Amino acid sequence: MKIEFRTISFNRLLEWLVLLVPGMMFLSPDIETNPYIDKTTAWIVLCMSIVIIVAIRFNQRLRIPMLNIFILNYVGFWHVRYLTLLIYPEHQIVLKRTVIIGTEKFNEYSLLVLLSLTAAFVGIFLAHGLYGNFDRKGVTGKDKINGVQVSQFVENQLRLASGYCITALCFLLFVMQYCATVEIPWWLGYLSYLFNMQFIIFLCLYVLLADNVAKKIKYLFGCYLALYVILTVLAGSRSMLLHSMIYLFSMLFLYKKDVRFKPRHLLLGLILILAMGISFIFATAQRAFREEVGFRISADLLLFNLGRSMDFFSSDSSETIQNTIGMATARAGYLDFGAEMYANDIYANVINIANIAKSTIDQLIPGAIFEDSQGLSQRIRNIYDLSGSTAYQADAINAVGENYILFGYGCPVVIAFVAFVFTSCYLLIGNTVFGIWLKFVLLCNFMFWWNSFGYDWLLLDIARQSVFGSLLLVMLSCKKKVRLFGRERARQSSGVRP
Repeated sequence: MKIEFRTISFNRLLEWLVLLVPGMMFLSPDIETNPYIDKTTAWIVLCMSIVIIVAIRFNQRLRIPMLNIFILNYVGFWHVRYLTLLIYPEHQIVLKRTVIIGTEKFNEYSLLVLLSLTAAFVGIFLAHGLYGNFDRKGVTGKDKINGVQVSQFVENQLRLASGYCITALCFLLFVMQYCATVEIPWWLGYLSYLFNMQFIIFLCLYVLLADNVAKKIKYLFGCYLALYVILTVLAGSRSMLLHSMIYLFSMLFLYKKDVRFKPRHLLLGLILILAMGISFIFATAQRAFREEVGFRISADLLLFNLGRSMDFFSSDSSETIQNTIGMATARAGYLDFGAEMYANDIYANVINIANIAKSTIDQLIPGAIFEDSQGLSQRIRNIYDLSGSTAYQADAINAVGENYILFGYGCPVVIAFVAFVFTSCYLLIGNTVFGIWLKFVLLCNFMFWWNSFGYDWLLLDIARQSVFGSLLLVMLSCKKKVRLFGRERARQSSGVRP
């Protein structure tokens, strides 16, 4: 008799996780001595869990992609952070950096997070109520893309898309090989926009998720994606695997796939978590070598660093492993950064509308327009680092902390408005090939806005990705008969009038 295991839906898995966090907080004996979290915090987190579950239940029928990616991001980087802060309080990064944040102040901040979270849900649902009919079917293989079906588009543009992926891999190798220890020239910085990580991953996932595409084509682009991820890790990226998984979920939500997990998928998830840990240690070691001698493709060097990573996990010293896990969870805990903004008014000196405007304008237009046009995430360093270092450093702010400094306790209203704008734009964009790319950009940047490195960074990313990504899609659509921005054009050699 064959035994079939039931699948677990993505929503049900999230519900279990959001309830597990406050449950473990209530049961932990460390909550009595934790310098940042107490029983009141656990009750606030429980309220957050209830709000999230209510939003998930409402979304089961609506299946709003913007809400799905927002909840995934919040649970992974914010909600779980309450539990890791309880377990590893000594590894916090910012809660004692400029001011000591105790349980009372942290609970006040957590209440503001609860209100902001609820406001974001309200903004998303309100936008869907007004414009949901524009995106009722989502993106499927039957939607027309540039006058042809998705599958036909992929096959018609196969050579161009494949050539682009190969060029991107060669460009990545060039940057790693020759530009690791020298200052990158300005022209190379602009050229890198054409080989943006998000677009490369989007293109590969776009092919992999398309219906009725030959398996050999999917295998080819799967190999391109795997090679790009591996090379980026070798270059020193510690979060490449994590970002790849987030982009995968973004595309699944965009296509309105019914995401479900079988037991083997959960096992694969555990393996991926282990792989992320190994890649984190490996990439850290690679960064150290790159700073000294630059990147070199050496089998001995790669095997040496891989061996160091494996030795780390097989080490008898559990304290070393615990310290690394604590530091990694603190670095990914975007929740903490807003708490410092909430507790220390001095950041209002650098986080303001004028600095956002100067940074955005100066970065969008070539040349230096303003003498002082640093980004918000870089200006923050001037507050807590008095050493005068000029090295590049970008600090997270998070949407709650940034909007609190800009708008005070009115920040939940602003957060609801931003969520409404993002979701409305997403729903109003059509399902052309350009529309799918722009929807992907909005999904990813909505998530990044909540973690936030500043409104200036957000506006720059949206502008650059939209423009350069659309330009690349125009280049990839130059064969066959295509529809560009609502107008059909045909090759002159075909003899067919548009």
